[in-house]
Amino acid sequence: MKKLPIFLLTIAFFAMFSLRFPITSAQAGGAARTDIHAADAAFRDGLFLGRLAASTGEFRHVCVGRWASSGDRDLFRAGYEAGYQQVSDGATIR
Repeated sequence: MKKLPIFLLTIAFFAMFSLRFPITSAQAGGAARTDIHAADAAFRDGLFLGRLAASTGEFRHVCVGRWASSGDRDLFRAGYEAGYQQVSDGATIR
């Protein structure tokens, strides 16, 4: 019975904290875009290779032939562009 008030206080604390410090769309930047496709292998592959290319100073060159379907190719291209942009803008990499 003593655990219920502690649980409710914990929930109230996190609710107040999230209302006090909301993440705005400007702070999220590309994070919202990458979180949507975080489970897609093609997107993650493109994100990795885009970050790698930008960090080593390579020109932007998307090799979509790595993926067979057109949907995966589109996701790879989107991930590559997002990763390259993150590094070239100096954004923090997660």
